[in-house]
This record gives sequence, C-alpha cells and structure tokens, in this order.
Amino acid sequence: MATGTHPLIPLQISQQSHTGQPPLRANAKFLLSAEYVVLDGAWALALPLKWGQTLHIEPYQGDFCLIESQEANQDVWFKATVHPGTGLVMESNLEDVAQKLEQLLSAVPADLKRHFLKSKKLVFQADFNRSWGLGSSSTLVSLLGQFLEQNPYTLLRQSFGGSGYDIACATALQPILYRLDKPDFPSVQPISLAPELLQQMHFFYLGRKAQSSDAIRQYRALSLAERQMAAAEISEISLHMHRQQTVSEWTLALNQHNKILQKLLQQPNPSQAFSDAPGALKPMGAWGGDFMLGLGPADQWQHYAQEKGLLPCWKASEAMLR
Repeated sequence: MATGTHPLIPLQISQQSHTGQPPLRANAKFLLSAEYVVLDGAWALALPLKWGQTLHIEPYQGDFCLIESQEANQDVWFKATVHPGTGLVMESNLEDVAQKLEQLLSAVPADLKRHFLKSKKLVFQADFNRSWGLGSSSTLVSLLGQFLEQNPYTLLRQSFGGSGYDIACATALQPILYRLDKPDFPSVQPISLAPELLQQMHFFYLGRKAQSSDAIRQYRALSLAERQMAAAEISEISLHMHRQQTVSEWTLALNQHNKILQKLLQQPNPSQAFSDAPGALKPMGAWGGDFMLGLGPADQWQHYAQEKGLLPCWKASEAMLR
C-alpha cells in the first residue's frame, strides 16, 4: 500500500471502445537525474510510473472531431470541437488549452489529420491528479502520436519542445537511461534498478507547481559552455547511479548532482528547506517543482511525510510501472 493518504488505483484498460479498438495507453513519469541538462545531451535516469493516461476512440456522427479530457474521477475538464483538416479548434471551454492543442496538431500533415480525426470522438482519461505534474502534456503527445501514427518526438519538437525523456517513458516498460543525441530518434536504454534501492527511494509532493517551460527558458539563457560542462558532469553521475545501485552511492551522487545544478542555475537548492529529513534529498523536474526524491528507511519517511504534510509520499517500488 502506498505510503501516505493519497493512493491511486491505475485504470483498468481491458475494455474496448465502441469502435472495437482497444484504448491506447501512455505512462506518467519521474526524472531521477539530469533535469535541464538533458536538453544538452546529458544521460538521464527516468522512471515510467504505473499512472498515466488512456485514449478511447469512438465514432462521431458528424464531420468534425470531438475531444474530451477527463480527470481521474471521470469529470470532463476540457472539451473541444476540432476541424479535422486544419486541426483548428472551433469551440472549446478553455482557450489556453485549445491553443496548445492547435499547436500540437499543427505538426501533423493535413491529409493525416483529415483521415484520422474526421467523425471521431477522442476521450483522454488520466488516472492521476493533474496538479501533480506527472505528465499530462507528454502523455497527450504520446497518445496522439500513437493514434495518428506519427513520431511523437517529432510532434514534440515541432510543437511544445522539450527533451523528450517523458515521451520515452510514456511507452517504456521499465526504467530507462535516456540521451537526446538525435532529436527525433534519441537513445533509450531499458535498465533495471535494484529492489533494495527501490524500497528506500521515496517521492513526496511539495504542494506547489513549477512551470517547466519557464524553467527551460531560464536555463537556455545560460551560456552554451556552462550548459555543456554541466551536462558532461551530470552524465557521469547518471551513469554512476546506474552502475552503483546502493543507497550510500546514490546519496553521494545526489548530493553532487545538487551542487552542480545549484552552481549552474545560481538558485538556492530547494531541498535545503528540509534539513531535518531522514535521508538524502534531490529536487525533481523544474528546480523546486512538484516532487522531491528522498533516500532512506520507509518507516522514517512515512513518519516525516505525515508530520510535514508532504503527501502523497510513495516508495519507488510502489510508484513505478510493473
């Protein structure tokens, strides 16, 4: 059972849509190392999660495409009517989300949009809280790539931008080493993580949201030389973490990782706010973003998370895709 008071049960996706086509699936993710510098070719460790998003495809009596996005409780939070040839949103309930959808669909050739979207209803259903930042956008890109038979890395590059590690996690079956060496065909190496280590890795929620796009813009403002030097150093740390999977080695690696990013970004290390934590800490995602990674005994972390209100708090062995 997940530590804390916020367990979620992943969706059961065995049911079929009205077209007889099984729903498509994309995993949520955690980036364990190389945030920011993964954009400059650093090796990164990433973890696909048991939560994610599914896409149900249904027929629609009309020439247009209807799109719905649902919360984990199946409440519809976004809906839009899309022109199948242009990909333009004709009507929606959220203009900013509609603009992002148009931006993504603009990367798809018109004939393919017309072929796949005409007279269809697409229902995207997440089984995680969107405020947790586990990958609402990346799972959307992956699902549309699967449905439209398009390279999701190309869709990402031509729309939102980003490193693509989350796109790799969306269809990965186990942890991965990831490197953005070729934008549309990055290196993705499946790896294993030691069960003993997974039992002492914990992810806890900070209760605040950091915008990755804003953080990336700030990172890109740094000099290329600074970014490349940091990327080389972080790559060595990621590969060392893969080779030496003990809590003691990861503690040293995460502390060094923090020092490099703190110096690079010239920003305080967010983990310093938890000086009484029962083990080593590392911010995840955007510096000071949604979740923090902690190492140490499960009983100590459970008590600490409850005491500080840092919930949900999961062991990696409970959160990762199985």
